[in-house]
Amino acid sequence: MSIRYKSRIPIVDMNDPQSWAKDDITGLPVMHTDMVKQMEYIGGKLAWRGFMVHYKDADEPNPQLIPPRLKPDPLPIKNPRYLIRPNVPTVPSNLIVTNVTDTTITFGWGVVQAATDYVAAWTSTFTANQQPGITDNFFTITNLAPKTTYSLFVASFEDNQGQSAFSDPIAATTL
Repeated sequence: MSIRYKSRIPIVDMNDPQSWAKDDITGLPVMHTDMVKQMEYIGGKLAWRGFMVHYKDADEPNPQLIPPRLKPDPLPIKNPRYLIRPNVPTVPSNLIVTNVTDTTITFGWGVVQAATDYVAAWTSTFTANQQPGITDNFFTITNLAPKTTYSLFVASFEDNQGQSAFSDPIAATTL
């Protein structure tokens, strides 16, 4: 077979014709018999994306593109036993501010029968604090900034059952 090239275009001898094709990667003309499908992993299988390339230009499919095999979902439990939430103490109510100075706020709340102690919490624009282990149903917050508004909360605590949620806040402003 005699093939001559004029620039990049081959000139095929009509006495010995063979089919030619264009390589999809390099763009060069190659013999059709030397072309292979460019394969790659899609999902878990090899797939052809439609590119025909010269066998020397073909890339090896990357096995890192194979997705990992996942374990099957666990079987459902036939007779589930639901956890019973402990009887947490009730949330304290009837919060009231009893005394306000320029650096202290005293507030109280209604007694919760099952509670062994209380947790008082207060927040302002720049601070958030809490004091656990209060045995009375009132508390005095000290060392506060003057002319600052604070939100006051309280939660009840029982030794064996844990802590309740915090109460709805009340607001107090120091003098």
